[in-house]
Amino acid sequence: QESYRLERRDELNQYAFESTLKYKKEIKKHNFNSILGFEYTQRDFYTQESDAVGFSNDFNNNIAIADGGTTYTDNGTDKLVSYFGRLNYNYDEKYLVQLSARTDGSTRFGPNTRFGFFPAASVGWIMSSEAFLAESDFVTFLKIRASYGVSGSNEISNNIFESLYRFEETFGTVGYNGQTGVKGLTLANQDLGWEKLVEFNPGLDVTFGRSLLNLTLDYYTRTSEDLILFAPVP
Repeated sequence: QESYRLERRDELNQYAFESTLKYKKEIKKHNFNSILGFEYTQRDFYTQESDAVGFSNDFNNNIAIADGGTTYTDNGTDKLVSYFGRLNYNYDEKYLVQLSARTDGSTRFGPNTRFGFFPAASVGWIMSSEAFLAESDFVTFLKIRASYGVSGSNEISNNIFESLYRFEETFGTVGYNGQTGVKGLTLANQDLGWEKLVEFNPGLDVTFGRSLLNLTLDYYTRTSEDLILFAPVP
């Protein structure tokens, strides 16, 4: 009588470090608020999987007494380092500007493209603070705004930029006639890099009367660039 068992054990250690520097300044009607920062995270992981086949009965399925099986172990380190900065500026609480940028580096990507640069900017104009609307009882608040930004995604497994293979016994999908088979999982790509999300969002906020009616209009687009897709190996 045959049975099958899968046993998995995971261990994870995680470390994080972050340092920021903030600066704020007001010069008459000019207001500045900025931040610079550095962030580092590290994950050390260990995974073990065991497959077994050929148990004498269903009452004792200890892997050690199986007729055959394989044990797969994987361990490594996942590191992410980030440098970022942001500047907020407004003039007389009417004209608003925010600029930001960050550079991220991840060990999940190939050595040629581990770092990515991601800028962002937004502007706003509070028209209701202008003289031609300041005394209006019909439109009590009016703001026109727009933002544009690029962000990065590294939501992939570790080491997939390398050529990976799996060894399987005869009870797997590769082995045959009691012999271990080798299956290709990924092909090497040293240029595998960040997936980018580009967002654009202009909008309008209006308040009529004494908050009798609040209206928000938005146009929003989000486009993926350098999309990361898994391609099965024949």
